[in-house]
Amino acid sequence: MLNVLGIDLGTTFSCVSTYRNGRLEVIYDSTEPDKPLTPSVVGFSAGTTKVSVGFDAQEHALEEPSNTIYGTIHNCAFVHYLGNW
Repeated sequence: MLNVLGIDLGTTFSCVSTYRNGRLEVIYDSTEPDKPLTPSVVGFSAGTTKVSVGFDAQEHALEEPSNTIYGTIHNCAFVHYLGNW
């Protein structure tokens, strides 16, 4: 059976989905389970190894804007074959 992970990396929002066992499933942000799109934002906490992504990183940007990355991806999408997982 073909298993595929698809990631649409957008400048503002990203979307992740899988195709497994003949089913397509969109992976939702764990902090916003009703929203299929995740903000394309990554936040790093100064002096720690903590990394936040998506909606959590948007909140992080209010506290540490210089340690937050956003708007860096432009028109990039790919699909990767993962084999049997």
